[in-house]
Amino acid sequence: MSLHYYCLSFFDVRNNQATYASSYYGMRAERVTAKDILDAKMHAKVSPTATLLACSYLGYMTEAEFNFGV
Repeated sequence: MSLHYYCLSFFDVRNNQATYASSYYGMRAERVTAKDILDAKMHAKVSPTATLLACSYLGYMTEAEFNFGV
């Protein structure tokens, strides 16, 4: 099954230290909702209050295509 893949990047402050993290996320719908962003934050292991820096659309593909060459 093909999914719409996104890369979401976050900025967070933990223990007074700046942290950057990203999450690669495959979704059925070609849209990103507030719930999707919260889910991506959980996957990136940042706090729910982390700042979303970027949301990049990677394309519509299968999981095998997404992982090709890894």
